Amino acid sequence: MQKFIKQIRNISEKIYDEIAGCEERYFQVALSIELNKKGINFLRETSVQFFYDKYPLSLFIFDFLIYPCLDLKKKLLLKLRLIQK
Repeated sequence: MQKFIKQIRNISEKIYDEIAGCEERYFQVALSIELNKKGINFLRETSVQFFYDKYPLSLFIFDFLIYPCLDLKKKLLLKLRLIQK
């Protein structure tokens, strides 16, 4: 998973350097663009139903669902949070 984390960190820093000060939604779009460029498969603004003991608990909305790639072995859910430096 280290390769994937390094890739996401590099992409995030590039985006932040380019559009710091913009709203979070623009970071989401920029991240989508960069993931596409890198050939990383994902769904954006997707929802996932969570269950407990086969009973639905809630529907959670995530910014990204990333499919296995590089050294990422399982799907990964991402929720972006923008923190200004």
